[in-house]
Amino acid sequence: MLSSHFGVQGIPSLVIVDKDGSVISKEGRGAISGDPAGADFPWYPKPVGTVAKDVSVVNEVPTVVAFCEGDAEACEAAVAAMTPPAQRFREAARAAAEEDPAFAFLVATDSCDTTARLRSMTGLAEASPPRLMLLDIPDNGGFYEGPEGPVTAEAVEQLLADYQARTVARKQLQT
Repeated sequence: MLSSHFGVQGIPSLVIVDKDGSVISKEGRGAISGDPAGADFPWYPKPVGTVAKDVSVVNEVPTVVAFCEGDAEACEAAVAAMTPPAQRFREAARAAAEEDPAFAFLVATDSCDTTARLRSMTGLAEASPPRLMLLDIPDNGGFYEGPEGPVTAEAVEQLLADYQARTVARKQLQT
């Protein structure tokens, strides 16, 4: 059955499949509704998404989130800092014929309800400087605090290394 093959858990769902049968996106509905003219067809996911549009990934894989809403320069810097590791993990997943990369990467660009909920669940104050967090919902709702301040490539790589080495303290999301 197609739903089990593609891991569909909700209806309606739209999975976008490449000509070789590989999954381009399990978030086809959002991709198409966000681009009704089809300018970005076939809607390959961007290496770094936004909390407002791409948050469902946090339920699938550990996800690095840069909270820098309302600060366009900080958001742009966060995307630039997270793009190289995001591409590296995507390429590794593709080479291993895995559907999902080991990590996903998101930026909270605005103060939407989802961003407010994530801040609440991590105990992060609403008005704060940019902050990196690593959400590991697949691990029973764990999260890991990264540094506060400008989101740099070094800060992203250090958070990933600390997480992988288990040298950063695991905290529990509050529901």
